[in-house]
Amino acid sequence: MVVGMLLFTAGALYFLIDSLSTVLLFIVSLPIMLFCAMMALSAFLELQQLLSKVCVTAEGVTVISPFFPPKHLTWDGFQQVCICLYVSGRGMLDNRYPQLCFVCKGEQRSIHDRWKTHNPFHHHKLIAIDYDEELFEAIRAICPLEIVDLRNTAPYQPFNKEASQ
Repeated sequence: MVVGMLLFTAGALYFLIDSLSTVLLFIVSLPIMLFCAMMALSAFLELQQLLSKVCVTAEGVTVISPFFPPKHLTWDGFQQVCICLYVSGRGMLDNRYPQLCFVCKGEQRSIHDRWKTHNPFHHHKLIAIDYDEELFEAIRAICPLEIVDLRNTAPYQPFNKEASQ
């Protein structure tokens, strides 16, 4: 992850420095630089999420991330607390696992009607932690919101081609 972030950052810087000699070369290199910068930002945000710590209390949820001050969210700032399945952005359901999600107000679902737990640009509005039965029981004891189990709902089920024929 970190290596990928550094490679994309280095690629963006290389194309930027190399293309400064002519305007035409800069214009041609611009899409590559933007792609490298976007991938580097995505990797940085994903790394932030992986290194973050989440503290759940009776008052709310506190997220402690490197390079940022702690962010405290009260329970009334969430539209839903749920158990859902991590599903990649491509909609592949073969590599999925349960997560406990704290969904901030205003967050939108994907076109597949799932929470965007795979998207690093949504980690500030959707706090997802790996599901564990013991952790779930501890959070359920202090969470004033109903924790909805979405794992067996239609958006998180594999699409069965035979059933649609």
